[in-house]
Amino acid sequence: MIFAGVAAADDVTFQADNWTADCRIGGQPRAIDGDCAVTGVFQDVDVGSAAGAFALLVALNPAAVAIVGQPAPREARLRVDAGPAFRCTGRRHCIFPAAETKKIIRELRRGSLILIDVATAQHAYRASLSTRGLRASLAKISAEAD
Repeated sequence: MIFAGVAAADDVTFQADNWTADCRIGGQPRAIDGDCAVTGVFQDVDVGSAAGAFALLVALNPAAVAIVGQPAPREARLRVDAGPAFRCTGRRHCIFPAAETKKIIRELRRGSLILIDVATAQHAYRASLSTRGLRASLAKISAEAD
C-alpha cells in the first residue's frame, strides 16, 4: 500500500570542521523525524602526560547537551565566548541539566569559541572548540528539513 504525500525518512550525516551531524529527517513537510545530534570532537587533549579524548554532544531531538569521552568525565564546565559558564556532573557521562539545555544551545548558535574544562577521577583537561562546524551543521539540518 502506498500513501500519497508521505515522504520516507532519510538518515542524514554530514561533517563540518570537527563536528558531525547524524539525523533522521522525513515526513511531509520534511522535519526531524527521530534522533538528531551534532557531535564536536576535541581529541588528544593533553595536560602533562595524561592524554584524553572527549566530545561535546548536542542532541536536538530530544534536546540534551553532554560531554563524553575517555577517561570518563566526572565534571565539566562549558563557556561560549564570554558568556556564562555551565556545569555538568556524571559518573560515565557528563550531562548538563535539562533546565539549561536551551540556554546552552542558544549560546552555541550565537557564539564562536567554546571553552571546555573536563575533570576526571585522576586529571583535569582544558580545551577549546570552534562553533563554526556546529553552525554549519545546524544550517544543513534546517535546509534538509525544509
